[in-house]
Amino acid sequence: MHDFDALAADAANVQNKLGERAFVEAALSLEAWFVIGLAPDDAPNDPEPMVVGGVDGPRLLVFTDEDRAAAYAKHLSDKGAAGGKVSGVLHMDVDDAVGYCDMLRQHDVGWVHFNDGDHALPVAIGRVVELGGKRH
Repeated sequence: MHDFDALAADAANVQNKLGERAFVEAALSLEAWFVIGLAPDDAPNDPEPMVVGGVDGPRLLVFTDEDRAAAYAKHLSDKGAAGGKVSGVLHMDVDDAVGYCDMLRQHDVGWVHFNDGDHALPVAIGRVVELGGKRH
């Protein structure tokens, strides 16, 4: 089991040039990534992974464990903060998630935002796709 909080802290340290890579490689070693499912009003039974805005452009919001994702989904539901109906936590096989990231990159999503809060780590989506492609 990886300590993603420690890995995120290491990656945030500008003196640690390999911290981001270590975080992404640990995330890629998981069986699944967890995303918040948002169901649009016109397709309530067809949730899509949540993409959020950021200063530097849209980001796919990914969690490294289901508990973090569930807590964030509950937070969104409690506040009514999501632009669609929060349908819960979706599990994405990591290989499928990397492919999804590649598709999103072609639609101008520039980042994968891992986790949230103090231990969040935004990573350029191209970097995630690049490192994910090296797994095979």
